[in-house]
Amino acid sequence: MEDRNPSIDDVLKLAKSKNSRIDTDIIKKAYLYAKAKHQKQKRKSGEPYIIHPLNVAYIVAGMGLDSSTISAALLHDVVEDTDAVYEDIEKLFSKEIAEIVEGVTKIAEAFSSAEERQAENYKKLFTAMEKDIRVILLKIADRLHNVKTLKYLPREKQKYIAKETIDIYAPIANKLGMFKIKSELEKYAFKYLKPREYRYIYIKMNEFNKRYNSSFNKIKSDIVKICEKNKIVAKTFIERKPIYSIYKKIIENNERIEEIKDLISIRVVVGNKTKCYMTMGILMEQYQFIPSTFKDYISIPRNNMYQALQSLLIDKKGIVFKLKICDCFMNYISKYGILAYLNSSQSNEKMIIEEKLIGIKNTLELENYLKSPKVFLQTLKNELFEEEVYVFTPEGKLVILPKGAIVIDFAYKISEKMGDLMIGAKVNGEETSIFQELKDGDIIEILIDEENKIGKMDFFDSNFLDIDLINKVKTAKARNAILKNVYLKKQINNDRNINKKIYLQLVMPDSDDLVLNLAKKIKEFDINILGIKTDYIRQSDVKINLEIEVWNLESILLIRKFLKEFSGNSNIEVKCFLSNV
Repeated sequence: MEDRNPSIDDVLKLAKSKNSRIDTDIIKKAYLYAKAKHQKQKRKSGEPYIIHPLNVAYIVAGMGLDSSTISAALLHDVVEDTDAVYEDIEKLFSKEIAEIVEGVTKIAEAFSSAEERQAENYKKLFTAMEKDIRVILLKIADRLHNVKTLKYLPREKQKYIAKETIDIYAPIANKLGMFKIKSELEKYAFKYLKPREYRYIYIKMNEFNKRYNSSFNKIKSDIVKICEKNKIVAKTFIERKPIYSIYKKIIENNERIEEIKDLISIRVVVGNKTKCYMTMGILMEQYQFIPSTFKDYISIPRNNMYQALQSLLIDKKGIVFKLKICDCFMNYISKYGILAYLNSSQSNEKMIIEEKLIGIKNTLELENYLKSPKVFLQTLKNELFEEEVYVFTPEGKLVILPKGAIVIDFAYKISEKMGDLMIGAKVNGEETSIFQELKDGDIIEILIDEENKIGKMDFFDSNFLDIDLINKVKTAKARNAILKNVYLKKQINNDRNINKKIYLQLVMPDSDDLVLNLAKKIKEFDINILGIKTDYIRQSDVKINLEIEVWNLESILLIRKFLKEFSGNSNIEVKCFLSNV
């Protein structure tokens, strides 16, 4: 349908082919209303405006979504761009349709910056999405048609929309497992964001396909014969690596196109999970394989629900290709993602959706504590980041985090309690900093103090008072905890009376009048001591627990200054705890 715009009849025909329960009357009514409202409007291309809602409705119908969502697709711009209001949509159609339309309608009020406007619109969109997943599916469809028609917009507008698509909308589609739509969003966005690079890769891939097309067809045919010989019923497909994925690999690995080994994949679809492993074993005997490239995404599915066995293989002529093996359901999920669950009425649909969106939910909660559009947008991008790191608990439980995540992110991913009681960590058996970046395969043990009565968090080297800590962690859940426990929520920013206590723990060599001299030193910083307790822990060392009053931001800064001076002394160990809120 890309070569021509769909009609309302095309939309209805596609909708009925995907979903037998479609209500054609309500969809036709929505189309006529939208057409009348947009009658005097034109797109930048000069076409009647109704062309855009029809295209969006066609994409939504192709997703197999219901009559209400298709109707909302036809109506999605009437509140934003015409004199129609929410109440009109609710009265003429339904509350359900009106709420979906409202969810994708941008905020009209003025903002102090473009960044603030963008953040507020995302918050509105994602808040609506939490209640109804169809809101974000409609928004993705809207963005897909818009990014396909960027050629009619000014260059700066093209770049803005293309970058936003790659940063936000394509990653959301990926998180929801909608690989086909995600690839389309990236393809069109990349075309306008980096036109020269797009053209270069496009030409190179055409040359590659012409040169090796017959070779890959031969490999596909041979795999079919091998499966038949071993009595394995299989379907095989040739898949080409998307242009934007090629570009990312070139940039991230500093590779030339000719050096990328997975430009072509052979997907083999078999009957069940057992047959997947059996088929991979048989084909690995027939082809040379590169051991370090084997991935078992069946036992450990990716966050976007993708499941398959993968490995790079080499045929007898030295042709390298990626082999993907999955069963029929895995193949269906890999194409449609969350849509497969929405359209199958499975009982675990709600749980799966909540699991996929938990990072966005945590990001929304984060903004309640820190009113910073910049931090909100960066955290959102971190949560949507496609690259992942796969790490494990000492018991072998898999934990998936965004690439660049640190030990603190891991602790809070396990549980809030573990993060709050953390006093240290071991990675692969070695004690390490809680700020260490994690790598695939790391085994992380969080050291906690269950009897810790004096605090919720323990950050070393006085980082607990450094706002840069917000930028060190990658997940919204960990950022939320830091804001709650360390930055005292909104009180610190507002310099209010916070009536808190901070507990310092110093381990230092014993000396004459140690406690007295320490108390005098602290007083020099105008810090109010509420209590001191000492314990001898080694022959020559003393552990000193200090209870210090915190009343406003100024007192926080004084304590920070004191700690910086003391933590610079190699003979003194410094730990700090914050009392319960």
